[in-house]
Amino acid sequence: MARAVEAAASITDESTRAQVFTRLAPYLPVDQMATALEAALALTDDMSRVQALTGLAPYLPDDQIATALEAALTISNASAMARALIGLAPRLNTDQLAAALDAAREITDEVARTRALTGLAPWLPADQPAAVLAHALDLTVAITNEWGRMEALTDLAPYLPDDQLIKALDAALAITDESWRVQALTGLAPHLQADQLTVSLDAALALTDDASRIRALTGLAPYLSGDQSAAALEAALAITDESMRAHALTGLVPYLQADQLPAALEAALAMTDESLRGQTLTDLAPYLGIDQLTAALGATSAPLDDLWPAEPATGPAPHLRTISLASSGERFAIGPLPPPLVVREMRMGSVWLDLVQQAPNIAQFAIVPIAGAVLWRVAKAL
Repeated sequence: MARAVEAAASITDESTRAQVFTRLAPYLPVDQMATALEAALALTDDMSRVQALTGLAPYLPDDQIATALEAALTISNASAMARALIGLAPRLNTDQLAAALDAAREITDEVARTRALTGLAPWLPADQPAAVLAHALDLTVAITNEWGRMEALTDLAPYLPDDQLIKALDAALAITDESWRVQALTGLAPHLQADQLTVSLDAALALTDDASRIRALTGLAPYLSGDQSAAALEAALAITDESMRAHALTGLVPYLQADQLPAALEAALAMTDESLRGQTLTDLAPYLGIDQLTAALGATSAPLDDLWPAEPATGPAPHLRTISLASSGERFAIGPLPPPLVVREMRMGSVWLDLVQQAPNIAQFAIVPIAGAVLWRVAKAL
C-alpha cells in the first residue's frame, strides 16, 4: 500500500488526487494513514483538501483527527470549511466539537454558516442540539438568497420539532421564486404533520405555472392523506395541456386511493393524442386491477384457455383473460404477467408501445391484441 500512497501523492490534478486518497482510505494500514493525511494537507485547493480530509476521517487515529480538525479550522473558503466541519464531526470528541461549533458560528457566509450548524447539531452533547438548531433556523429565515434559504430549510427539516417546522414552512412559503418554493415545500414534506401538509398542498394548488404545480403535487403526493390526494388529483385533471396532465397523472397514481384510480384512468382514456394516451395507460396499468381496466375499456371478460396457442413451451397462462371491446368488437388479452413472461408490445389504436414494467413489487400487465404471433411473444420465456 505504500506504493499506492506514493502513486496517489504524485497525481498532479488535485481533485483527482483527493478522490484517489478517499478511495484508498478504507484499505490503508495505520502506518500509512499519516502519509496520506500529510498529502491531503498539502493540497492547495480548499475543496479538494476538504474532500481528502473527510474521506480519510473515518479511518484516522484520534491524534490525526486533531490534526485534520486544525487544518479544517484554517480553511478560508466558507463553504469548504462548513463541509469539512460536518465531515469530521462524527469523529470529534466533546472539546473538538466545541471548537468546531465556535468556528461554525464565526462563518460569515449565511448559507455556509447555517449548513455547518445543522450538520454539527446531531453530534453535539444532548443538551446542545435544540438550541443550536433553533439558532440555525433563525439564521435560515433571515437568509436573503432564496436558493440558499431553500437549501438550508431542506437541510434543517429532518431535525426540527413540530413547532419549529411551522416556522420553517412559513419561511418556505415566503420564497417568491416558484421553482425554489416548490423545492422547499417538497423537501419539508416528509417531516410535516397533516395540517401542515394541507397548507403545503394549498400553496401547491395556488402555483400559476403548470410545470411548477405538477412538481409540487407529485413531490407532496407520497405524504398526502386520502382527502388531500383527491384534491391533488382534481388539480391534475383540471390541467388543460394533455402532456402536462399526463405527467401529473403518472406522478400521482402510485399514491392514489383505490377509489381515485378510476378517475385517473378515465382521464387517460379521454386523451386525444393516441401516443400520449397509450403511454399514460401504460404508466397507470400496474396500479389498476383487471376489473378496472376492463370496465373502463367497456369490455367483457372471459378465460383465455380456448385461444392460447398449443405450441408455447411455457404452456397455458390462466392468469391472462380476454376482453372484448363493446365499441369495436376487438378482443384483447389482459392480465398480470409473472416472471419469466414479458409483453413486448401493446396496441392503442394504431400505436404500439413497450409495456414492460420495471417498478418493484408491481405485477407486469399485458394488454395485447388476440393473435397467435402476439400471444407467442407474451408466452415466450425470457
